[in-house]
Amino acid sequence: MNKQYKLLKDLPNIKAGEIFAKISVKNNNKQYIGIPTRISIPLEDIENFDDWFELVEKKWRPEIGEKYWYISSILGLGEETRDDREGNDWAEGMFDDQKYGLGNCFKTEELAKDCLELHIKPAFERYWKQQSEHPGVG
Repeated sequence: MNKQYKLLKDLPNIKAGEIFAKISVKNNNKQYIGIPTRISIPLEDIENFDDWFELVEKKWRPEIGEKYWYISSILGLGEETRDDREGNDWAEGMFDDQKYGLGNCFKTEELAKDCLELHIKPAFERYWKQQSEHPGVG
């Protein structure tokens, strides 16, 4: 997997905070940083790379046989064990990949519960409060 970097300063058409990927091109032995289909910049053209970009740390992902926690569709907490049956890295294939991709994969029950209580439930409460005050605005 390619490393990802967050843009720290605005560019003319791209705002700070956008995520770029580092890409190696085999046919010309060059490395680029870019956003697919939007922009590609040769690394050799960037002066003071660390002033413009910072490495995005990879999310925790359980090892095969390791347990993880997630927030269910009914806002409860669930626990799974990652395994590799039938050649899949994940016990339920695409469902576990989706949980991980959404950031719904936690090392402990406490971390999952904190995310649910501090972020998910308050987001729903804000949404429904806004709907009661301004129906149809979302």
